[in-house]
Amino acid sequence: MRELAVEYIPKNSPIHGLNTLTKLCWALFILAGGLLFSDYRYLFVLCVSVLAVAAAGKVLKNLLPATAWLGLFALIILLLQALLFNEGQVLFYLYPPAQ
Repeated sequence: MRELAVEYIPKNSPIHGLNTLTKLCWALFILAGGLLFSDYRYLFVLCVSVLAVAAAGKVLKNLLPATAWLGLFALIILLLQALLFNEGQVLFYLYPPAQ
């Protein structure tokens, strides 16, 4: 089985030729966008952006196995939340409730 690793993959692509600060700013923008938006349409655009940059950087085939595992993990979490979440039920209070 092939190991999943996050490492630099040297390629001859437009993305690899960019300034390091440009790539870092893009990554921070994607991170901030993922934390700020909860609408699935915005998050979908962010995911498409990541896949487009990975394709332009010629590292998409290395990213797809990790994406498949993350998708499976997200599906399991979604199913667990759908089965175990009771809306409106307070699990615990951080401080005593007002009476």
